[in-house]
Amino acid sequence: MPYDLKGRNVLVTGGSAGLGEVISISFAKEGANVAVNYFNRPEPAQNVVQECKKQGVEAVALKGVSPLALLKAAKPTFESNPDGGAFISTGSIAAVSQSGSSMPYAVTKAAQLQLIKCLGATQGPKIRVNTVLPGLLLTEWGKKYSDEKIQWAKDTAALKHETDLQDCADAFIMLAKNASITGARIQVDAGLNVQGT
Repeated sequence: MPYDLKGRNVLVTGGSAGLGEVISISFAKEGANVAVNYFNRPEPAQNVVQECKKQGVEAVALKGVSPLALLKAAKPTFESNPDGGAFISTGSIAAVSQSGSSMPYAVTKAAQLQLIKCLGATQGPKIRVNTVLPGLLLTEWGKKYSDEKIQWAKDTAALKHETDLQDCADAFIMLAKNASITGARIQVDAGLNVQGT
């Protein structure tokens, strides 16, 4: 049964810029109230809040919430809601590939992926836990790569382009609406890391 997002409350960690900004606005367009989490830049977070409010929903900016602490804090609300709730993390294809810009980052994302699987197996039936693994996103951070590295990623991807921010945000919306997926990863990377090849 699809989970209706209208009037629901969503907290987007890292919601003040890049993919998080697009996710925040996408949830607002679905009618969800949005809490935009930020770590050190309140002005961009306030700008995203204003964009969300233009969609006719409530929106606020919140500073620094750890995702696992957030799940623990939200668990009673999810459990008391007849429809439960969804916890969706942002991973990376670095979790499932042997290349990337940083070995510590890849190992951390691999651990996060395992955590999502464990939580997906243990937090039901009311809480669905999933993750989205983006490929190269040309956000403020992604644009710090050299032109050569960006072109290499585009050329290597099966679809010959970077990951589209809205396509990636749409995966979060799909997971939030889908009441039959938990413990899963959705890879949105334009074919940059096709598994099994």
